Amino acid sequence: YSISKLHLKPDASLEEILIGTLEIIPSAFQYPEIVCARISIDEGEFETSNFTHSPYMISADIISDGQITGKIEVYYTEKRSSNYYGPFLKEEVTFINVIAERLSETVERKRAERRLIEARNFEMEIGSRIQRSLLYSKPPIGIRGLKISSLSIPSYKIDGDFFDFFTYSHSCIDIFIGDVMGKGVPAALVGAGVKTNFLRTMGELLSSESVPPPVEKIINRIHQKVINSLIELETFVTICYSRINLDEGIMQLIDCGHTKSIYLSSQNHLNSFIKGYNMPLGFIEKEEYRAKTVPVYPGDVIIFYSDGIIEAKNPDGQMLGEKGLMDIISPLVDLTPEDMLKKLRSGLINFTNRELFSDDITCIACLLYTSPSPRDLSTSRMPSSA
Repeated sequence: YSISKLHLKPDASLEEILIGTLEIIPSAFQYPEIVCARISIDEGEFETSNFTHSPYMISADIISDGQITGKIEVYYTEKRSSNYYGPFLKEEVTFINVIAERLSETVERKRAERRLIEARNFEMEIGSRIQRSLLYSKPPIGIRGLKISSLSIPSYKIDGDFFDFFTYSHSCIDIFIGDVMGKGVPAALVGAGVKTNFLRTMGELLSSESVPPPVEKIINRIHQKVINSLIELETFVTICYSRINLDEGIMQLIDCGHTKSIYLSSQNHLNSFIKGYNMPLGFIEKEEYRAKTVPVYPGDVIIFYSDGIIEAKNPDGQMLGEKGLMDIISPLVDLTPEDMLKKLRSGLINFTNRELFSDDITCIACLLYTSPSPRDLSTSRMPSSA
């Protein structure tokens, strides 16, 4: 009964089952004080603490997928009077054969479970690669007076973070970052669909207008395209869409329920969060999206990020939060965006005490500068494996 209960324990590893089986075996024999045992399979050998070879032994094969993949051996360490099979009773021989059959079933099941996990992990890895390819974009090069770097750390599962850039001229660029409610492949597919609608909408608007379309027009057009699908799918998408116009010295930002953007001002050396007016896409059918206008100056730093950053937890379960993020970012204002994001990554690892996060970590850092800049002016993207 104890053997059966152990082998049917759903959360027990194969090693735990084998060790537990060895601990139970001696009590089933007439001389338990001189019994030792060993189980040998492809994954390794497992023995009782008193294991030693002797001439008094019975064994049975462990079979998996029709092949002999191991053996269970039981020894008496001392000589005893002869019985059915040397010193062993017939019931003891039968017991070992039954244990071998049960081990065969367990080994085969655990190996099948392991293959399934490996297949799922491989599928998730492929999905994660597709996600990084379709949902993340490389920051543009050639925006005079603006240096951009991005950080993307995929979690152990597929999520719905995405971002992209639209460059109109050497002094005007749109940046958007989004996050789909939920996790897994469905969230990633929704994110890919929304991003595709952004690309199509920009193509439509730019083909009919000689100047960059108003940011309100872009988001409201996107909203009209996706609202019915999002309602039907019972999901929503948070978006932060911003346009930085260096000639005019302004940033226009539409916040669709996304995390607050960080603004590090070079004018008054104050650090603040920027929050917009609107709900996420997919919330309200008749939502009208409005832009907030913020003056920007050389030396300013603007940070866009996903909620995976502020929802990262330390070993005690406490979330980093907006204050924790600002505490990490504020001292980094004199760094290049690339170095800033490297430090942010290190800060997150130190806070969580882990390098793999439960949610995607996505962040875009922008530095406005005047030429020549005392900082490194090369535009770069920090790879997720950096």
